[in-house]
Amino acid sequence: MLDNLSEFKSATKTDDLHSKYKISGKIESITSGEQCPEVAVVNISQDHWLTCKNGPVNKNNEYHTWTAIPGSRPSFLYNGTILIVRRTSTLNKSKNQYPISSKNGVMGIWVFDKFEPVNSNKNHSWNSSYEWYLHCTSVETRPEVVYKENWSVLNIEPNKMQGQAVFKLTKQQQKNYLGELLLSARLSQTTKQFLGSLSACKSV
Repeated sequence: MLDNLSEFKSATKTDDLHSKYKISGKIESITSGEQCPEVAVVNISQDHWLTCKNGPVNKNNEYHTWTAIPGSRPSFLYNGTILIVRRTSTLNKSKNQYPISSKNGVMGIWVFDKFEPVNSNKNHSWNSSYEWYLHCTSVETRPEVVYKENWSVLNIEPNKMQGQAVFKLTKQQQKNYLGELLLSARLSQTTKQFLGSLSACKSV
């Protein structure tokens, strides 16, 4: 595992890091500063998963991942924030909890690009409860759950986290999540190399 910021920058410049489209330039650009990228969690409901995974398509028939959120823009999201992307269930209001399902859990790793007001984009129809699009670049997105959370190890209260479209992780929770993904997630070797470099950067 890498042990300093300069090695982290170097490791993430590889052209091997990709999903459908190579994103080595994206990773290089977000690691060019003196700070490690922040890590947050995005929760996407089962009903919206395919829409978010497939994303909008441009005139060149290329797509990128995205999601939409209600309320105000999260102040902790900026271009380059690393997103742990989860598929989650709909809140059971009578029990005030999110049902456990084999379909729920981490589905991939994205990089946040930019916000866009929902009402400014007439090409897509989201209901009125959504205020902002989050446009993202996929590092890796899988068709199946790659990691089911061990909430006690992560030190996260699951209902609280799943009840937010975007969840801000503390510094220790970022380290815990990265450590768990490295240990247990079914992700590609190149994605794990990236996460390992990020984890090392967080430990500096």
